[in-house]
Amino acid sequence: RDPFSVLLFELFKITKDSSKDSSFGKIYLDLSQGVNYMPSLLLQAAKMLASLSLFDPLMDTKDIVEIKAFNSEPARKLSEIALHEIYWENVGTIQVPLGLGDSREINVLDRRNEIKGDDGKKAVDSLREFNENFDKIKGSVSKVLKSLRYPVPLLLRYSCSTIEDYREFFNVLDYAFSLWKKNTVINSDGKRIERRLELNYWGLYSYSLSYKACSQIIDSERQNADGSTKPQNSNDVIMYLDEFNEIARKIYRRVSRAFEPIIKNEVSNIDKKIEEKGEVLNKGECLELDELFGKEGDSEERGSGASKGTREPDIRIVIAHAGLQREYVEVCREKGGGRIYLRYIADSPERILKILE
Repeated sequence: RDPFSVLLFELFKITKDSSKDSSFGKIYLDLSQGVNYMPSLLLQAAKMLASLSLFDPLMDTKDIVEIKAFNSEPARKLSEIALHEIYWENVGTIQVPLGLGDSREINVLDRRNEIKGDDGKKAVDSLREFNENFDKIKGSVSKVLKSLRYPVPLLLRYSCSTIEDYREFFNVLDYAFSLWKKNTVINSDGKRIERRLELNYWGLYSYSLSYKACSQIIDSERQNADGSTKPQNSNDVIMYLDEFNEIARKIYRRVSRAFEPIIKNEVSNIDKKIEEKGEVLNKGECLELDELFGKEGDSEERGSGASKGTREPDIRIVIAHAGLQREYVEVCREKGGGRIYLRYIADSPERILKILE
């Protein structure tokens, strides 16, 4: 796992910043015997790299990253190397890990169980230090993964807001690699490498995904009165109505083609209702979506007289309505500007995150 993780980390460092040299529209692999001793892992790394590249704004006009793998024939007296294309795939969706909704499962570093004695103690101490320093950030990764797996843009922005700066996701990986190298030693005979810790590539990939997603969704976040962008509570995390469709196009359609129409339809319904009841939404005031829609919708969505987030979130409604279960969300109009935005009520985002896998 370690060579794969090292490769993935080096590739992530190339793609982490959106610049003209950071996106990969085409990925070519040489899987020839003797050139690459773990072709299946290299192919998996290519698919992960393709997923990370799909976040890049420079890929906006393209829907896919092309992967091609080649194999060469054994060396012979030929004027040219004989190459054969053995694999081809167009990657058009972002691969979001399953089964990592629980932050306890998102590990970047693991201890090698066979290491005993003083070396084993050093590994345990290093791992404890790492976990104590970054346990909270691991919780943010879990929330971002959940918010990516479903069409819930406002929840994704909230999840990204639970970390001071999205670049901390990279800092965690950088520190993990420094600890891993510190706990990788060459024996005195120079013939054997001993690794006290091992890298977990799914954990590394999860942090990389979180970095890429939050770098896209947090750029347009409203600043607080003091000039910071760190929300004080869930009410400070907002998304303007005209941002939803943009985020659906930039991110969610690349996770699933079904997600973009779900988000657009929900935003369209809210927009139409605001036009119909514009006088209800006074400038500078907020209105619960339940109140805006009145008695419309099925009985399950409305609940039995529930309001202000008193009813438990329903995963079917959350997904069908783009994370905007109506008694959990307020629609507001900016003071003076008149621009419409949505925000969650109180602890609603945390309650919704608990029901998502």
